Amino acid sequence: MTDTSQSHSENLVIQLRATHSGRPSAIDFGSLDLPYTLAASLAQAYSAEAAHLSLPTQRCMWLSCKRFAKYIVSTHPSHSAALPNDILIKYASFLATLPLCGQTKSGELRIVLNVLSCACRIDNRIVKGHLRTDLPLFPRDEVKRSEPLPEQVVKEILRICQLEIEKTEARLELGRRKSSNDPSTKSEDRESDAYQKLTELGGGLLPTLNQLLKPRNEAALRLIRALGGLDTIRCALFLSNRDLLHFYLAILIQTSGNPLSIANIERDCIRSHPLRDDVEWVVWHKPRAKKEQRIDSMRKKMWSAGSLVRRLTKLNSNLVNFAKPWQRSKLFIAYSAAGVSVPCPQTWHSLLNAFIDENNLIDFDFRNFRQSAALAIYRETRDIRAAQMRLNHRSAETTEIYLNGSNLRQENDRVLLKFQGKLLRMIVDESPHRQSLKPPQESTLAGTVFGFQCRGPFEGIAPGTRVGERCMYFTKCATCPGAIVPLDDVATVAQLLKTRDVLRKHREEALQAGRFARFAALYESTLVILEDELLPHVHPAVHEKAILFLSDFDCPILE
Repeated sequence: MTDTSQSHSENLVIQLRATHSGRPSAIDFGSLDLPYTLAASLAQAYSAEAAHLSLPTQRCMWLSCKRFAKYIVSTHPSHSAALPNDILIKYASFLATLPLCGQTKSGELRIVLNVLSCACRIDNRIVKGHLRTDLPLFPRDEVKRSEPLPEQVVKEILRICQLEIEKTEARLELGRRKSSNDPSTKSEDRESDAYQKLTELGGGLLPTLNQLLKPRNEAALRLIRALGGLDTIRCALFLSNRDLLHFYLAILIQTSGNPLSIANIERDCIRSHPLRDDVEWVVWHKPRAKKEQRIDSMRKKMWSAGSLVRRLTKLNSNLVNFAKPWQRSKLFIAYSAAGVSVPCPQTWHSLLNAFIDENNLIDFDFRNFRQSAALAIYRETRDIRAAQMRLNHRSAETTEIYLNGSNLRQENDRVLLKFQGKLLRMIVDESPHRQSLKPPQESTLAGTVFGFQCRGPFEGIAPGTRVGERCMYFTKCATCPGAIVPLDDVATVAQLLKTRDVLRKHREEALQAGRFARFAALYESTLVILEDELLPHVHPAVHEKAILFLSDFDCPILE
């Protein structure tokens, strides 16, 4: 190659900005089979239009330029003539015949228009005359709102993935024993020797087709044919992309993470919890959020996110050193006909389509799991902050976007209207609700939640209550002047003992869960009075009898 041709080739290669993983990337306009003048102008125009954009967007623009170059080569084979000025109008007619949605066609045409217009400003010889830009419009398809998956569908996907993961582990364990000359496989068949010979020939993997076509490897080629082919042997010994999908779906469901971020999760993604030994963190990086995200994972659960990560790293540990340097730290590494690598987004979606067809599932996408998790948590807790924490959102407004597809707002409105109506009826003096709250004619002692006796639940004795309305402040009975505590009554003492035990238990749980402030505000005063002021004054005989009746009394679940 002469110095001039080498210089020309270098001018057509554009180095893309590296990702956070350090992966080098470049695009070569010299590979488009276009005249040098046209290719050079397009390369300079591409740099001007795409340099400030994100790496995925730059790659999308490159794919659009490649499609346009293919069209030019197929319709204008002459390498010397300039392009006609209506080239974009003809290209739009070509795009109209492709099975793409209207938004995609419009996007591709807009990219080509911007790049070619910029190229014409760089060199006006590439197009005859003035470039026509009066392009037709593609109709926009109706936007389909992403719907959350039903809970039963998510459970079914998890069930399928768990079964497939167990099959994968069993298959690869058998293949490992065969390829490592394990004594337990001696009596099985001749596959063990064959696997060892093939992996030795391939340097740890299977031999490539070029290696097998060499005359000295004819025996290995016959051996591969006898065992069912390279794909069959590769599946028996190494983790495949299909196997990887089951782990990816299970981890995606368990983490509720962004699909692209989880696909790029690191092998070293497990962190110790600072306070709890039974919990660990699974962490990953989300470039768009520019922060590390995480979820809690139970250590000892077989199908938790952390356990799945450990099981996957064990299965593909023999592939790490064969991956490209910038992919060796990634979790999702598999061995396919193309080599050892992390699947690209298109491969993930192709695998998903096959998974859906194979298991007769409704159509869904990876991003549906995130919305399903947000909706399930919100319906369970009625607290958007819980869903916000699960999705690792900075703002609850972002979480609301995931919930807009449901009827939650209508449900909330119905609940508000219901209780507004009740409130209005309570305000009206002669309402049926008001009449039902009138005190009984004969004053009798009333029982309370924690075992105290109340001499007047309708008399407005407790602070904040009104005469004629039932007192609802059960957490303040211990300090209420209307409370009566007969310490010589076995049943009363038994219920007080039961209350003390329940409050002690909830106190410990609140300390461990980090919500002691709430417990202290609502129940601490009751527990202190029971332990320090009431129960110590119970006669030992009454105390002994009361213990026998503890099982007869229940204290409601407080939280």
